[in-house]
Amino acid sequence: MRRYFIFILSALVFSCVATSASAATRTLHGWAWSDNIGWVSMNCESGGPTGNNICGTSNYAVSYDTVTKMFNGYAWSDSIGWIRFNPSGTPSYPGAPAQSAAYDPTVSSSITGWIRACAGTTNGDCTGSDRSDGWEGWIKMSNTLAPAYAVTVNSSTYDLEGYAWGSEVIGWLSFNCLTGGPTANNICATSN
Repeated sequence: MRRYFIFILSALVFSCVATSASAATRTLHGWAWSDNIGWVSMNCESGGPTGNNICGTSNYAVSYDTVTKMFNGYAWSDSIGWIRFNPSGTPSYPGAPAQSAAYDPTVSSSITGWIRACAGTTNGDCTGSDRSDGWEGWIKMSNTLAPAYAVTVNSSTYDLEGYAWGSEVIGWLSFNCLTGGPTANNICATSN
């Protein structure tokens, strides 16, 4: 059974479908949208937001491990390149929690931690030091301090809801349901 994910970041929308056959790993499909950077593809099977399927050079995907509770892999943006869902924190995460994106429904309905646009690093692969112009590429999935925000998982529908923050370059990422996207399909984000 396919479910659809939508992730919107300040105008960045992540639209994905969880479809993995493995009970331990769920693969996201679909797109995200940002007013600042445009469409973001969660999986090469989606064909990319402009129809430019880069699977010929990279079989990318974002996935969620139900055992470790961590997200893994890469999304792709034609504007800024790779967005890594399990960045290493090199040189360090910019704040608490010091971890990559995670979701543990026994603790909270919020997705916590960080994802990173690799273009924010000097070497562009998410492992080097921050760029010297002030943009480091970090995107925070939730924040309990003002302004409070969070990407959450609806326990009834498994839709992703709420917002993440990606600095002035990316802006707000909204993970709320909406109709539209590159293929005019419903691109509601879901974790099931």
